[in-house]
Amino acid sequence: MEGATSPSQHEEKVFKQILGSAQGVVGGLGSVCNRLSDSHGKGRAAAKPAPRHAALAVNLSGSIAAFLVETWEARQGG
Repeated sequence: MEGATSPSQHEEKVFKQILGSAQGVVGGLGSVCNRLSDSHGKGRAAAKPAPRHAALAVNLSGSIAAFLVETWEARQGG
């Protein structure tokens, strides 16, 4: 199905699996942002991610954002 972003919108099991995992990644990135950023204040023992964790979060975010933009463009007929 062209332009589908929800796992339930796909008939192929592999796409359902990938998109379901992507939903988990988005939720995890949100949790990391809430837990590790300074926008909500710091607890007594603030966690400090390693550079590789930051790179993973940035790269996953970019991949998911690109997919969403391309899906939106496909739905617009572009």
